[in-house]
Amino acid sequence: MLLRDFKAAHLQAPRGRSHDPSWLDGSAKGRPAFILGGAGGLVDSPGLAAAKGQIVIGTNWTLRLLEPTIWLVVDGNVWKSESARLVGCSDSMEPIVVVNKGIFGGGPYSTAHSHKMKMVGQRKIHPLEIKIRPFAGIQRKGKKYGIRPYPFYVPNSAAEMFHPSGNSLCFATQLAHVMGCSQIYAVGFTLQSGSKYFWGDNINPATRRPSMYQHDVSLVWLSEYEKKYPGKLKLDPSFSGPVYDTLQKASVDELANIGKDRCVQGN
Repeated sequence: MLLRDFKAAHLQAPRGRSHDPSWLDGSAKGRPAFILGGAGGLVDSPGLAAAKGQIVIGTNWTLRLLEPTIWLVVDGNVWKSESARLVGCSDSMEPIVVVNKGIFGGGPYSTAHSHKMKMVGQRKIHPLEIKIRPFAGIQRKGKKYGIRPYPFYVPNSAAEMFHPSGNSLCFATQLAHVMGCSQIYAVGFTLQSGSKYFWGDNINPATRRPSMYQHDVSLVWLSEYEKKYPGKLKLDPSFSGPVYDTLQKASVDELANIGKDRCVQGN
């Protein structure tokens, strides 16, 4: 990890927890949340500076950088690539792991053994399992085919089906929403195909090639979220890309004030 001194807020899981994610419902009510992507520039972004001590939902590659409050994984190839990094997390601040129930295939990660903990190295991981609704099918636009968007909704509980919105930003936003977060900041998301990651190159570790975003479905869902909850989900102002045509940007001052409030509360 690059930022060993970064400390996110910690959520205490209930004793005897199962794979049921419903205990997350309302667990961060009234608190801001920061969702971390993997875009280049993340390390020096004002959003990441403001995220210290806050609820942090890390996606995909976050464990390469820091220990978040929650690590969310919806893709099986990402789990295979990144889950070993959980071994390096501290015991006292171990992230809550939330996974798409459909990502585990046969062998030690099979959902047929969902009553058992998952083994990562010598550490037992007890992931919370969310369910994502299947895509609505394929549609034709002129000479091109694409995924048919499912009608917009946001789940009322982490135990309900998540909308098949097609991108980790959308899934993490749904999670932060059911957790009751008052404001959501997305840091390190561009949805720009071929862009570099925060470690310097543009090669996706899971696919071994540059990432290509088919973001039509994701942008439709994000646009509808913005219409229903104006300004609840804001973007770090230091990035750019297709998603910046859809959502509002937070100001640098807004993010800096979150950091100041944290320092005051800490004193």
